[in-house]
Amino acid sequence: MKRFFTTLTALLVLLFALIGPICAETEDYIFTFRNGIVWGATPEEVMAAEGTPDRKAEYDGDPITIYLGSDSTIAGCSTKIDYVFWNDRLACIEEVLTDYKNANETLENVKKEMIATYGEPNLNDYSAIIDMVKVLVGTIDEEMFAKANKYAWKLQDNRTLILLANINGVVGIAYLDQGAAAANET
Repeated sequence: MKRFFTTLTALLVLLFALIGPICAETEDYIFTFRNGIVWGATPEEVMAAEGTPDRKAEYDGDPITIYLGSDSTIAGCSTKIDYVFWNDRLACIEEVLTDYKNANETLENVKKEMIATYGEPNLNDYSAIIDMVKVLVGTIDEEMFAKANKYAWKLQDNRTLILLANINGVVGIAYLDQGAAAANET
C-alpha cells in the first residue's frame, strides 16, 4: 500500500511539473499586434506605435471610433489596417488584403502564415465572434457570414479571437478583444 501511495505521489509531482509551465504560459500570454500594440491601448498610443498621425476614418460614432493604421503585407498581398476603439480603448483590429487575383487561393496562403504564428485554427463555434461584431456594430448578416469561407482562432489569453475570412471575394483578418466586448455590454 505504501508503494502505491509513493508511486501515486511521484506521478502527481510529475503531472504538476508538466502542467505548471503550460498554465503559467497561458496566464502570462498577452496578445501583441505589430509595434507592441496591445488590447486596451488608447488611440494616441496606437498612432504613436504606428508612427502615423492621428487619422480618423470617416466613421466616428459614439462610442466607437476607427483610426486608419499604416499599410502592411501578408502572404505577398498589401493590407489596409483599421483600429477600432470602443470608448477610446482598442477593441478590434481589421486587416483587409488587397492586390490579389484569387480570393480563395489568397485565403489559403494567409491561413498558412497564420498557422505558423498561432497554430491550427481551433475555433469552430463562431457565436462569440458574431456576438462581438453585434456589440461593436449592432448587427451582422448571419446568412452571408455562414456562407463565407473562414477560419478562426481563440488564443491562449482566452480573450483574443481571430477571424480569417473570404466574404464575397474580400479576404480579411479581424482580431477581436472579447474582453472589451464583455466590459462594454450594457
